[in-house]
Amino acid sequence: MVLSTANFTKSLRDKSKPLLGLLPTAQSVCRGEVALFFPGKEEWLVEWLVERLEDGTSSDGRLSPDAWNTLYDLLNTPGLSLTAASTTLRKHKFAGIIAKTLSDAVATYSSEEEEPISSNNDAEDIEMRDSASSTSSSATEPGSPLLRTTYARANRHRIKREWTRRGQQVEVLLSAMFRVVEYLKVRFEGGSGRDQTNPKRRRLDLTTPVFKFSPETAAELCESYFKLLFIVVQGLGWVDGVVNWTALCQMIWKSCSYGVSDTSKLASLVSGKLLQPMSMILSVPSLPHDIREIIAGFLGNYIFQPISAPKEKRSEFLNTFKPLADACADQKFASIPESIALSLPVILELAIEKADRDYPVKQRRHADGFVSILLSWMLSTTKNHLTVHTEILDIAIRNKVTVEEVALKNSIELALRQPSDVDWAVLQAVAKIDLDVLLSTEGDTVFDMISGMDTKVYGEGVWRFILQIVTVSVEARDLESLFERWFTLLGRDAENQTTVWRSDRFQLLMASNVEIGLTQSQIQNVFKKYSSSETIKISLPIVDSILRGVTRIETIDKLGSEGLIISLFNDLSIIPPKIDESKSQWQYWRVLLRVLDMWPGLEFSSKIGGIKDILIKRTTTLLSGPKLKTDMAKELSILLTVVLVFREHEYIDVEELEGILKGIIPRIKSTKKVSWDGSFDKTSSFPDVAVSFVHTITSRQLDDHFLREFFLSFLREASEATAESNVVSLKSAWSSFVRGDSKVYEDVKVKDVFFTTILEVLRVEKPSGRRLSAILDVFTECPLATLRKSQREGIIDELFLVIKQTIDPGGQGKVLEVVVRLARLSTNSSALATSIGRPDGLYGLFIASDTNLNAITDLAKTVIRHLAESRHHEKAEMQLLEAIALADTLLDKTGETDIRIRAWSHAVVQGVIHIANDDKEDAVKKKIYSLIDKLSAILIRLITDPAKGLETEGGLQQRGLDLEFLEPLVPLVKNRGEKGKTDVVPANKVAGLRSRFDSMLLDHRKSSSDQSLIFYARAISTIAGDDGRQATDIAFLLAHKGLYEPFRSSYTSTISRLEPLAIFDLLEYVSGAVFPASSQIPSSFYLILQDILSIAVGEFSKNIKSCDTKEHS
Repeated sequence: MVLSTANFTKSLRDKSKPLLGLLPTAQSVCRGEVALFFPGKEEWLVEWLVERLEDGTSSDGRLSPDAWNTLYDLLNTPGLSLTAASTTLRKHKFAGIIAKTLSDAVATYSSEEEEPISSNNDAEDIEMRDSASSTSSSATEPGSPLLRTTYARANRHRIKREWTRRGQQVEVLLSAMFRVVEYLKVRFEGGSGRDQTNPKRRRLDLTTPVFKFSPETAAELCESYFKLLFIVVQGLGWVDGVVNWTALCQMIWKSCSYGVSDTSKLASLVSGKLLQPMSMILSVPSLPHDIREIIAGFLGNYIFQPISAPKEKRSEFLNTFKPLADACADQKFASIPESIALSLPVILELAIEKADRDYPVKQRRHADGFVSILLSWMLSTTKNHLTVHTEILDIAIRNKVTVEEVALKNSIELALRQPSDVDWAVLQAVAKIDLDVLLSTEGDTVFDMISGMDTKVYGEGVWRFILQIVTVSVEARDLESLFERWFTLLGRDAENQTTVWRSDRFQLLMASNVEIGLTQSQIQNVFKKYSSSETIKISLPIVDSILRGVTRIETIDKLGSEGLIISLFNDLSIIPPKIDESKSQWQYWRVLLRVLDMWPGLEFSSKIGGIKDILIKRTTTLLSGPKLKTDMAKELSILLTVVLVFREHEYIDVEELEGILKGIIPRIKSTKKVSWDGSFDKTSSFPDVAVSFVHTITSRQLDDHFLREFFLSFLREASEATAESNVVSLKSAWSSFVRGDSKVYEDVKVKDVFFTTILEVLRVEKPSGRRLSAILDVFTECPLATLRKSQREGIIDELFLVIKQTIDPGGQGKVLEVVVRLARLSTNSSALATSIGRPDGLYGLFIASDTNLNAITDLAKTVIRHLAESRHHEKAEMQLLEAIALADTLLDKTGETDIRIRAWSHAVVQGVIHIANDDKEDAVKKKIYSLIDKLSAILIRLITDPAKGLETEGGLQQRGLDLEFLEPLVPLVKNRGEKGKTDVVPANKVAGLRSRFDSMLLDHRKSSSDQSLIFYARAISTIAGDDGRQATDIAFLLAHKGLYEPFRSSYTSTISRLEPLAIFDLLEYVSGAVFPASSQIPSSFYLILQDILSIAVGEFSKNIKSCDTKEHS
């Protein structure tokens, strides 16, 4: 294409033509695709395009990424004069063009009516859905919660799509624009000739004249950029490039503000133009560190300034935040206040970092410092954003920033403005900053609100606030004042049993801080004050908490020696509880319990009689009642413990104790499952009381006779319930009692009585059914170390008899599991070992049942292994020889026809097999080699004879077991030299199996024949003596049928028995002869190769140290 220069320039200068239509022509000329004699065309095209971008008649060209990409290509042309390009850009105020482009983009892509994407959408959906599910009106009525939820969700999806669309458009434009800016920055810095290592000249490099313009224009440019950045991040997140764009934007600002001496003017520009859009960026989660630092630079240099004259400077300083205050106050656009509010905590942290870095202590921490003034302003601004308000207070706490008293009072009013919905998080933060301000202003109001709450309904926010009150009081060494307020609150509402101040949780909180917040003398004074006869009726929770929190022996002795405990006991005896009182009196009984437990050496017998009578009658009354309320359940739980303590002090006799407690176990029977978690406050029913008592009884020093009777009663009730509901709750209670972490196993005495009782039940009653199941639960859960050897072996003997008598296979299996678990430690003194040589001994289990053959075999292996390990003792050796002799005799009689005899012989061999490789020669080893040879010969005959009933399912199952018995014997009978056979199976037998396998493989159609096919494959793999090649061939044949996985374990076992060199030969055989050369290779082939390689690497690692250098190579 040929074009004249005049026509070309005239065409491009035609302002009536849109810029986007002229760009292809300009690009063609630039690339040399048009024959045109035009010296200096590169400089002319750059100036032309810059003029068109500067043209204010239309924004379409400026907002086109194609235009900016074309400018980048023109600037990147090799023939372009750097000086001419710089002159053009300075002449047309390139920074102004960028600012105008960004401003047009804001006008085009921003929508003030559009809501930002909220992070709370899912929570709002759930809340509205729950409202919809609970409403009584139709879900499809107009205005119903369900329809509102559906509409809101659809609307949010629409908003998200719109933000994504606009974000993509803006991202493309900004990428194109800032690619040009970055290129100019690098190009002109590199061409300036300045010394980049000179610190004095480095700032000038960043203020290249190309981007020099007025600060007002730079402020507008940065304002538009941050608004567009917010659109990109809202729609697409923090995409690649945003950090670089922001840094370039900062460079342009520095270029334009360099040399301006009026800092107040610059501060005004940053405040008026940049503060709000930068705040919106700070509100976005996952803010990149570099962008945070850039914004921190703007705020630190122009906004965060020290205040020397508070009255005059305070208002001047806060004026810089007027744009944010106006945005928060403007309710026209709801999105602006939310974005600004979310940014305030970040701005406060940036201010604190600035102060810590650059200013003295007064400006960092003093109330007149700019940080504290900024903090007060933020607290007043966030009245409608309590979450942000709390976060700001937390930042002040973390950084130890002084908060003005007026601001704290405003925060308190803000938290309490809705009595039905108090913001406890704000109050908690205020309490941590200055508890005195809270107590002096609204302290009574706050504590009255807490007093009016029911302990069943208050949330964790209240508890966190209460914890903060206690913590601050302890830190201020003013816990005594909190005790005084507690006493006042108790006296103000003495009849309310559900108030927070009477809850066990609050008492525990106070108790845990008694010795931390009070000295010994203070504890004594506080206890004396609230345990007097004048206050004791009201102050029982306080006294209980003090006694609960005292743990130091010196303090306990001091309280006892000063007569305070005797005085307290006397006062308690004067105000005994009423027997038929309808309200709970658990506080009284727990104080009494603590007194008796903590001071067992003091004499209380003179006053104990009256309390004893009330205790017995009150306990009996509650136990015999039809129903328990929550607080009554707490009282009964404590009463039962007090009864046990009275018995420990011998204030009541055994008959009285049994008379009281005989109804405990039956009260576990309930219509609901026991779910008590051990928390005193959660004790709410008869089952909870009974289970808590079961745990309590294990920690008290009671008579063996009573403990035995209790355990028997519990076991009897737990196993004899008839109603299904009772079975569920009793089983739950028993399981809770015997679980592994139960306290019943901690005390030596209780543990011995418990296991002795269980053993006696097994010996005398020969239990079955539910009672046996309950006993088995004990031995399934209990730590084995808690059982004495005599107990464990006695239990094994009794369960051994149970197994013989149990016909049910399922029940027999459960007993076997328990016996195997107990037998793992030791069995040499049990009947399992002493009767091992008799047909009615351990072998009798094989005769009694063949449905649990694997479990019985495991048990036999365990017993015989223990004997083998102790064969240096004469008795153990004799028993072991008897077991071998029995197996040998039985194999001779009916070994080929009875799978149980072969299983017994297999168990004997496996129990002794670990001694086969030691160097000792004894009678046991000689006998076991003979047994191995005999058993192997029988197994091989059965496996290699295909006529032995393989067509039936039972026959195949038995041969499968025989094969399992044979596999571990093969390494013992192969290559034993003089000790045994050297050739396991004749070649013709292996060939017969292989022929049968090939025939079945050829006819293989259905999965019904898979088991037989795998059996033959395993048999050949186990007995073939060809260095693994037949097994490998079979593996690949099965892989073709997708059956390698069930054969895999047998194959890898065979390969692992080969010598290292044989394995490497097999690898060569596989890669050269078996592995196909075609491109269509099944994945299972690679799995076979992987298995061989894994075994080869393992063998190589084991032998690498013993190999010399030549063999290694």
